[in-house]
Amino acid sequence: MSMGTDTLRPLEIETDALCQIAATVGGRRAEFGGMLGAGDDGVVRHFAFDRGARRDGKTYAPDTRALSRLYREDWKPRGIRIVGFVHSHPPGTRQPSWADAEYAARLLDWQPDLDRLLMPIVMAEPDTGRFEFLPYVALRNGATARIAPVGLRCTEACAAPAEAVATSGTPVRPRWRWRTAAALAAVAFVATAALLMADHGAPVPADPAFEAPAAPQEAGPP
Repeated sequence: MSMGTDTLRPLEIETDALCQIAATVGGRRAEFGGMLGAGDDGVVRHFAFDRGARRDGKTYAPDTRALSRLYREDWKPRGIRIVGFVHSHPPGTRQPSWADAEYAARLLDWQPDLDRLLMPIVMAEPDTGRFEFLPYVALRNGATARIAPVGLRCTEACAAPAEAVATSGTPVRPRWRWRTAAALAAVAFVATAALLMADHGAPVPADPAFEAPAAPQEAGPP
């Protein structure tokens, strides 16, 4: 899988996928989430909204059975890899937690050929008044994972439909395009500030209320 060797390279995502995240995860109070998929170039073009997750305002545990089935029956036959997970946090928690890092370490063990795992955090519009997509990645760090902020690069789809439909069946209407575009300026500022301020050797502050989910058991290679 050719994605380059720079683990701190920007998170690249197509606008349609970002709009789907805005319309689902970003349109509901924390915490909600979903699975991110990419091809050989590492650009996120696929998003599966995790409608069946166990969640409340402070915890998120993925529906691993449903996501594993989607990966096995749909994504894997089409050459789509699981490259990360996105989920929302309540106001004031703008970075992945210790539990997020532990979960990322298990997923990196499951996919040893991945050099990093995408772990962006969403601040949802109903919680904060605007949608924000905060790009983070999990990097291998021995038996654990180290969380680092990265830049964001948003690309247009080659042939974007007027109205895309997320895996959840939730319509992504054009109004989300301008909301997402407006949010990108804030995202760029936040990502740049985080890169300037972050001590990459320091642990990410813990979110003590986060429930660490189990790693997928059915989605691995045969």
